[in-house]
Amino acid sequence: MHPVETLEEALTALEAYYHYVKIEDFDRAGTVIIKPRKNHNLYKQSIDEMLVCSFPRLCVLSKIINLINNLVYKIDDYVRRDI
Repeated sequence: MHPVETLEEALTALEAYYHYVKIEDFDRAGTVIIKPRKNHNLYKQSIDEMLVCSFPRLCVLSKIINLINNLVYKIDDYVRRDI
């Protein structure tokens, strides 16, 4: 996993999320968001950071909230179709 240090890198990292949502593999879509990635903190120390934690740091918290809400909605819709 590549580190996420810019908004562009964060959006690129989400390509897998969109792919998994499209094929209705919601477990893997969620995993993309929470999988730890190597990153560097303010002191240039290597740390593990979930992709979901990168978005607030990059000042785009609303983007990840929308993605999580979308995933919850799609899972709920998917489950209702099976009932």
